[in-house]
Amino acid sequence: MQEKRSPEDIENGSSEYTPWQRSILTFLKWGAWATSFMAMAHAMEL
Repeated sequence: MQEKRSPEDIENGSSEYTPWQRSILTFLKWGAWATSFMAMAHAMEL
């Protein structure tokens, strides 16, 4: 899901997220992936 950027953001080369916000989002994405993976693995055992 790509966010649409305004021309000003493209010209300035700035993103809507700060580095720490981006790292948190990445952490949450991996956390959600790991959680779903563990849930599927647990379902396979049943």
